[in-house]
Amino acid sequence: VRENILYTNAIGTVFAFLFVVIFEGSGSITYLRTVKGAFVLLFARSVTFYFGAYFFSTLTRHFGATSATAVTTVRKALTVISSFILFPKDKPFAGFFVYGLFFFLLSVLAESSLHIRAFFHRVRAGRRGEYSL
Repeated sequence: VRENILYTNAIGTVFAFLFVVIFEGSGSITYLRTVKGAFVLLFARSVTFYFGAYFFSTLTRHFGATSATAVTTVRKALTVISSFILFPKDKPFAGFFVYGLFFFLLSVLAESSLHIRAFFHRVRAGRRGEYSL
């Protein structure tokens, strides 16, 4: 899996670079050469994308697609919430965001409650001596 993700990212990087050079012209090359830290940011983005894809595939392999997708959804929601907290002046805060956050947290609670109930059911069964996998 690791090699596949690495090769896919490398091929994607080459295609993205060619696409930018062909359609944007020399302006993109000039930008990368003149803006201090542009390559560092591009490299950091590539590394974080690689590890994100690697961890997602690991989560999928060990816990299934539903759990991996749930973790990804929570991560994205936390990113959006953090964006509102860290950069409050960049975006207007509307009332429907509160409703969206409420329904998101309600859905996480509903999903978690099923797992928590099942966990405590297994604990109680184990205490009674009913060992089942």
